[in-house]
Amino acid sequence: MPGANANVQAQARKQADTLIQEAITALRETELALQLLEQGKKKEALEAMARATGKLEIIIARDPKLALAPVDVVVRAQEFLGTVEDIERVVKKARSALGDQRVQDARRLLEPLASEFTIEVVNLPMATYPAAIKEAARLTEKDQIAEAKKLLATTLNTLVVQQTAIPIPLLHVEEALKQAEQLAKKANRTADEEKKLADLLRFASEEVALAAALGYGSKEEHKTFQKEIKELSKKTEGGKSGSGLFEGVKASLAKLFKSSENGQTNATQP
Repeated sequence: MPGANANVQAQARKQADTLIQEAITALRETELALQLLEQGKKKEALEAMARATGKLEIIIARDPKLALAPVDVVVRAQEFLGTVEDIERVVKKARSALGDQRVQDARRLLEPLASEFTIEVVNLPMATYPAAIKEAARLTEKDQIAEAKKLLATTLNTLVVQQTAIPIPLLHVEEALKQAEQLAKKANRTADEEKKLADLLRFASEEVALAAALGYGSKEEHKTFQKEIKELSKKTEGGKSGSGLFEGVKASLAKLFKSSENGQTNATQP
């Protein structure tokens, strides 16, 4: 559903709005300083490090408690196009591989079993980054160029990447429920509209089942959602309409999103 991608792009834009321009400049100046040192341009490298330090000091002055300064946002997507039965077959094979101690075979089997957008936010670690740049400048001043280059390279490799995964099946459910809710509010629906409403609710149920098979959210939450969707189908069948019918199922979906996203968020150092 097109709305799923639009939802993620909106979240990515929201994350992009948090990027700190001074931090972006500091990162670029650090990369430039390393390049200049590689070219033997000590004076220019020191100037680049001074500019980086100046930008970092602005950030610290603005918010002394800031732990991570975001400099980039990347959106990645991996969509699983199979069925619940396909997932179950793969999981069965993976379990068999694990039983035979074929761990890498199991890992390769399970790797495609994801259907999610991943929003990655790259950050400068403010607890260590500014001090590292100052130390690299000090080493450069003392003509300890090899040590300065090593420190800058290490510093650039300790950027913190925060990843938040958003399950695609749940995004599909969200979009389907929006469309279904509009139809459910409409009195005197046509036969085609009645069929579309029923199809949307059925699709939502199937996508949540797919999310469950892929491990997004807890069994209890999935059970609650399926119960809510079943009750909703009864409340809207036969042309019945009204407002507020979707509150329960939307609350249940929100819980699924929350548990799935929390379970997939992590921070790494590339």
